[in-house]
Amino acid sequence: MLCCGTEARARASAAALSRIGRRAAALGKSAPDDPALAGLLVQADVAYVAAMDDEDLPALARIAEQAGAAGTVLALDADALAPDDAVALADIVFFDEAAFRCRFDASPGPAALRRALALGPHTVMVTLEGAGAMAACAASFAQQSAMRPGRTEAFHAAFLDAWLDGVALDEALMRAGALAGQSGAGGRLR
Repeated sequence: MLCCGTEARARASAAALSRIGRRAAALGKSAPDDPALAGLLVQADVAYVAAMDDEDLPALARIAEQAGAAGTVLALDADALAPDDAVALADIVFFDEAAFRCRFDASPGPAALRRALALGPHTVMVTLEGAGAMAACAASFAQQSAMRPGRTEAFHAAFLDAWLDGVALDEALMRAGALAGQSGAGGRLR
């Protein structure tokens, strides 16, 4: 897994992903201009990019182009300011509930997640403020309300791990909640 964005968030995401058995590398904002990026993407399962805004869109487009050429999934940890073009470039987009409400002027739910999907990503996942999360793709919608996501980086990493394994969205949310809620989040749930 390849991580870009703020240094602290990238390091935390890379650490969480490493603990569950996916290759992780933390990169700073200069990552798209790094000549080694294409080589890293070939070795990665997922390119994980944190909070991109309009200024970062050219960098995200370069990452998306290189990720696509390498057959690497592009995951975007979006905030309320993520432009439509950024959301459209990603294969999977993560929002927290506050950012989703602000971004789409709606509470997360099946219809609102379909609006987010219409921008172009394959899957959209929202962590809920109280407890739980929901996810949608073209074929399904799932919600887990009885679990606590724990640290966002660990939750996203565990969800991506399950998603990459091809499990159904409800199972991916369950695995993510169980693994992220564990202290230390070590090992993969099978």
